[in-house]
Amino acid sequence: AETASDAIITIDEASRIAFVNAAVETVFGYAPDELIGENLTLLMPDELRPKHDAGLRRYAATNEKRISWVGVELTGRRKDGRLI
Repeated sequence: AETASDAIITIDEASRIAFVNAAVETVFGYAPDELIGENLTLLMPDELRPKHDAGLRRYAATNEKRISWVGVELTGRRKDGRLI
């Protein structure tokens, strides 16, 4: 994961970032140590944040995922505010 050119991010059950690889800085503009412990929604545009939070709460309550995650593209937000 450390040498991958794609940003790799893992979160805990509260959506706090637990791991990021070095590529996260190229993609999102944050140094890895700036993200550890932050909520994943930091990397999302404002309109996706409540959807993420609701989906995570639903998953925690039911243990059922509603998205297959195959071929899903989401907009992200860089440190400078630019959407990617």
